[in-house]
Amino acid sequence: MHAPDIDPSSNGTQIHTAAQRFEMDYSKAPGKSWKQAAVTLDPFRFPGDPRLFHAYGITYMRVVNGKKFMFVSEMNGYDLAVYRFEPNSEIAIPTAFIGIGGSQQGAAWTQGKAPVWTGTWDDNKNRRLMWRDANGNGAVDTGEFSDVQMPHVYSRGFDVDDNGNVWVAGKLNEYNSGWREGGNIVIPFGSIDANGVPFQGSVPRNVDVPISLIDAADRGKTSGRMRYLAATDTTIMATGQAEDYYSDQLYVLDGLATGKPTRRFKLNLGYDLKGSTETDILRMTDAQRAAAVLPCVFAADAEYLYVGYMENGPDAKVRGEITIYSMLDGRKIGWIVPSADTNHFSGNFDMKVAIQVRKLADGTRIIVAEEGGGGKFMVYRWKP
Repeated sequence: MHAPDIDPSSNGTQIHTAAQRFEMDYSKAPGKSWKQAAVTLDPFRFPGDPRLFHAYGITYMRVVNGKKFMFVSEMNGYDLAVYRFEPNSEIAIPTAFIGIGGSQQGAAWTQGKAPVWTGTWDDNKNRRLMWRDANGNGAVDTGEFSDVQMPHVYSRGFDVDDNGNVWVAGKLNEYNSGWREGGNIVIPFGSIDANGVPFQGSVPRNVDVPISLIDAADRGKTSGRMRYLAATDTTIMATGQAEDYYSDQLYVLDGLATGKPTRRFKLNLGYDLKGSTETDILRMTDAQRAAAVLPCVFAADAEYLYVGYMENGPDAKVRGEITIYSMLDGRKIGWIVPSADTNHFSGNFDMKVAIQVRKLADGTRIIVAEEGGGGKFMVYRWKP
């Protein structure tokens, strides 16, 4: 399964998964409008490519300073691998790697070349390996590692903004140096070196979430998912249920990075087990699944918020439902569901990032979504 992304320079016609590129021709009928165009993985030239060691399903495509980059992660958001594209080629070259949900100590992709940490678990609880391809050869080498401190020991919510900066969610509060957790962190994209490798000069920093903007019941809660809109310095964070698997209360906050924090709105996403105590849909009865409302993933652009619901959405009550809200005030705009073109079927959303959206020149939105049931992904076109 894949949660792909759209090349922002393609006006919606190029869609990437972690190792493939697809071309879209929207003048053709649904189901006939796509074709596989390229494979971006070369295991012979780059045998240490992290895509060979991990089942990467989440993809971000970014164009920074005219150069295309790809960021990929596995479904639970434990790590993030970064790629640059070879000039005049389809091949994505390993460029950087960031541990998020785990230290990455001893991971296969490090090939035994990463430094071994000493100290207690508590000493290293938030510490994660970061690799940057300093010599530009697309391979891990000794001396290319640093580390970064996560804002929470169990951080897994993350986003990559349009400028290539990596954001990692911690908690809905300010950073506490005693507990070494709180707020979010941002790992700046930095500059691009002579080899085309980003993160040169990047220094991660904490970004507080003022508790004055958060309802008392939600203060200090972890945030299992987040998105960040760089153009407006807008942070979107959600409290979670069932170890942050589902999203519950969603906050849209402006000005956190620029030091002028305000709360735009809070949205109750409608999480409701309808009296059941079972949170795992695989263990729910058919009746429990049919009744439950399980908000899960979300994406946003400047005007709209897109929320994907697992099993049943709040309106059409179908799998794969995406509800659209206004980013101005959180009011509901409508919803998107699988059509007759897919026999009204979609699998569930279960990745940390499962929806990506791109606004085209004419205002049309291309919405790509994970389809965790039929081995495909969904592409929707919506003209507000």
